[in-house]
Amino acid sequence: MPCPQIAGFQLSTEDFAPAVDLFTQKHDGIAWRSKPSWSIVATEDRTVHPDLERFAAKRMGATTVELKSSHVPMLSHPKQVLDVVRSAVVAVQKSPATQGV
Repeated sequence: MPCPQIAGFQLSTEDFAPAVDLFTQKHDGIAWRSKPSWSIVATEDRTVHPDLERFAAKRMGATTVELKSSHVPMLSHPKQVLDVVRSAVVAVQKSPATQGV
């Protein structure tokens, strides 16, 4: 079911069952293990529990920002989400790994 287009982004939902092996799949080269990560915890999320969001962010060593938001903080707090994205860009640009690229 399509959601309204907001600020140039199109959100949509899909109704289908996840892959049977969703939680047992093995992948090589998982980015968050070797690259800096950022996470926004939506403290009022009723879709993904905020404690699970915090656990995942901590596990990947993410710079974490908490927003009093539901599951879609980019709709209810677009400025704060943009601030997180901008701070991530600045941090990555200053990273020694990106110097001289």
